[in-house]
Amino acid sequence: MTRTCPLCGKSKPVEALFCEECTHRMHADYEVSLPTTSTQGERGIVQASEKAMAEGSGKGIEREQEIAQAQAQEQILYQKQVQARELERKREINESQAQEQGQARERIEKQVMGKRLSVPILVLLALLLLVGGYALFNETIRKGNIERRGWDTALSMNSVEGYLDYMATFPRGAHFEDAYEALRKLKLEEAMQWERLKASTNTAELRDFLSQHPDTPFAPLVEKRLDSLSWAGAARANTPEAYSEYIYLSQQGQLRGDYVNEARQKREELLSAFVESVITDSIPE
Repeated sequence: MTRTCPLCGKSKPVEALFCEECTHRMHADYEVSLPTTSTQGERGIVQASEKAMAEGSGKGIEREQEIAQAQAQEQILYQKQVQARELERKREINESQAQEQGQARERIEKQVMGKRLSVPILVLLALLLLVGGYALFNETIRKGNIERRGWDTALSMNSVEGYLDYMATFPRGAHFEDAYEALRKLKLEEAMQWERLKASTNTAELRDFLSQHPDTPFAPLVEKRLDSLSWAGAARANTPEAYSEYIYLSQQGQLRGDYVNEARQKREELLSAFVESVITDSIPE
């Protein structure tokens, strides 16, 4: 048995009469059933197929006409749908253009109205800015003048108190760093001066140091040194007057008075000795 389809010449299975494509087409177009084996012979099969094709040709033409009519109707429907979509698109475009034109008119009207209102508002803002700027300028100048006067005062005093007062009054002042540096310099000079005076025996220099630096941290040491020197001087003099002067200065707060009790005792002893000597001298032998 041949392996070639007698209708189209393509290969086919050995047991089949035709290839699958020809078998399907004949069954669909001519509505005939074909034998699935080759028992009838190839020649008989060809004759049967030709007869079936002749019988079904009329039905095939009718079917083709129906298909053509259906395709024409589908084409007409498609064209109508395209036209409807085109009309809808044009309508949407017209509506969008109308909306944009309306929005443009509104923007123009708002701009015109804004310009009408903006002129007096701008004038008012300009006046407010001028007034505020003038007030700010005056305030800045006033504060600057006050700060300059404070700095001039600190410079003229050239003291720890003056610089501290400036720094406390103007913590953000233009000369804050200058005041701090000057204060540091004064403190350094003060420490060096005390280092030189702490072994001095000159009470006048020590008193001058306290007068120049009333808030010095070395004040207790200076006062103790003054008290010791004054007591030593009174002890060297060893007179009631010297001890009385030491006691008086201590009572006035000019001395610490660490040796007041000793001074009183010494004064009493001297006075008692003086009285005894006077009494002894006044008694006749």
